[in-house]
Amino acid sequence: TFTTNKGFEMPAHGDFVDTWEIPVNTDWSQIDTAFGGSSLLNSTGLSGDQVLAGASYRPLSLLISGTPAAAVTYVIPSGVGGQWVFLNGTSGGFTVGIKSAAGGSTITVLAGTGVIVSCDGSASGMRRSITEPAIADGATGQIQFNSGGVMGATGALSWSGTTFGVTG
Repeated sequence: TFTTNKGFEMPAHGDFVDTWEIPVNTDWSQIDTAFGGSSLLNSTGLSGDQVLAGASYRPLSLLISGTPAAAVTYVIPSGVGGQWVFLNGTSGGFTVGIKSAAGGSTITVLAGTGVIVSCDGSASGMRRSITEPAIADGATGQIQFNSGGVMGATGALSWSGTTFGVTG
């Protein structure tokens, strides 16, 4: 039998008599990959959903490269949980995403950026492990901040690139 999330072999009692090191050493190599390895996924010519196999999603880092033909979404199989660093190193201007086949939202990652994602393998789906700060409202060049440390939609402060202005 094999573990659900990373596919490590679990020998039964009495299996591999005098050859126990074969599955155990393989498991240790796979554990090392799961904690510190990377998987290079070439998206050239791809589009749509691409379901990943165990060897592709086992590593901690999923590095996407190439030039897709259209938007590509990498899919972690249903029931598989884990945490990944998902890096989009593609060119061509198409979106790249990651999701769980169990359901939930697709996490879209812009070219040249990355995100840490996690999933428990259930229909709750893939989640960003770190959230980005909210983008403030207002016009380009405005600085917006209030005394509570919260971004706000006031144009009372502005920056032209050379001049700082305060209105009121």
